Amino acid sequence: FICRYMQAEPLPQFVNMSRLHVNLSASDLKWFPNFLESFPNLKSLIVCSDDYRNPTEISFPSVPECMLSSLEFVDFKGLFQGCAAEMNLVRYFLINSVVLEKLTLCLDSSSTKDDILKNFSKSKEVLPNVKSFFSD
Repeated sequence: FICRYMQAEPLPQFVNMSRLHVNLSASDLKWFPNFLESFPNLKSLIVCSDDYRNPTEISFPSVPECMLSSLEFVDFKGLFQGCAAEMNLVRYFLINSVVLEKLTLCLDSSSTKDDILKNFSKSKEVLPNVKSFFSD
């Protein structure tokens, strides 16, 4: 619903919102940075993810203000499978969230912590101050 609204006009600014819980499907990924622009002072984000195994190619051309100034915590709910779209979304947060302190993933049974960490360690742009955690 919000994605359709955003096609017609931009969302208003919610400058006093510091925590946000969103349900994000694969079709919403392309709108996600624009959506986050409406929350410039966001500190904590919980992302409930859908199945991202077969989305179209995703790219994030912009970085929302909250990622540059205030976003400290990102928690991915739902089972993280390590598919390309999920990895791109997590990498987007790790690379662009300047003050990010903690990012949490809940792995499904087919993904291992070592495989995921190895994939992220290949990315030289990932911010070194981020503490990535896995929940069981």
